[in-house]
Amino acid sequence: MPFLPSSNRLVFIDKNIDHVDLLSSYSMVFFQRVCAQDLNFEQKNFDYTVFDNSYFRNCTFLDCSFTGCKFIGSNFRGSKFRGCDFRYAIFERTIITETLLDTSFPSEENLQLSLARTLRLNFQSLGDNEAVNKAIGLELAAKKVYLKKSWNCNEGYYHRKYEGWLSKTKMFLKWLNFVIMDALWGNGENFIKLFRSTVFILAIMSIIHIVVTEDKSFSDFVNIYCYMPEIFFGLKQPSSYHGSYLTLITITRFGLFGLGMSILVKRLSKR
Repeated sequence: MPFLPSSNRLVFIDKNIDHVDLLSSYSMVFFQRVCAQDLNFEQKNFDYTVFDNSYFRNCTFLDCSFTGCKFIGSNFRGSKFRGCDFRYAIFERTIITETLLDTSFPSEENLQLSLARTLRLNFQSLGDNEAVNKAIGLELAAKKVYLKKSWNCNEGYYHRKYEGWLSKTKMFLKWLNFVIMDALWGNGENFIKLFRSTVFILAIMSIIHIVVTEDKSFSDFVNIYCYMPEIFFGLKQPSSYHGSYLTLITITRFGLFGLGMSILVKRLSKR
């Protein structure tokens, strides 16, 4: 069995940090039930450090590195983060400000996606709805850019990870599905986009109605459009409509209703 060298991780349990220069480096440290309050950490290295049930209140972290850190059940209430590096960090049940998504968000799309996702799950576990919505918005925006670059970009990272036409084709299909779902209902997060899609569908139905009836003109479009909701919701079934078209309208109605209920349930489940 090969020898595994020690990581030389420092362990602090039930301690209090009373000044920022307590350690020359805070990297590879295990903090358990460690407290700090009203301290200013500037350009400190916390890489691969674990914060377990620790309490850092009203502290300021300026240009600090938290690469690969793990935050578990800790409390950073009132603490501020500016210009910090949270690449590959993981958050679990940790009270922390969502403003770090504005002040310490990485520039790479894949890292943006990872950080926004772990913070979304963290905020969900705490029931912080506003922070969850903010993290979801950034996660979706990062994912859209990431999926597009995965098939349409020759930058080093994307070229190495998605090499060959087959991989790029798969990512193109994922991107296309994401774009369509985003336009349809904001990927499950936007009632306004779902309402807009319904308005667009009613407009298409109005054009089809003019073509089918043949006794209407586009000058009557507004009146016809106002009439379409009755058909869409099944209150009226014109005899001039083919049965298959009425079936398609019914399927579309139930589909949009299902999407709306999905958004509603998702919103309520966050509370």
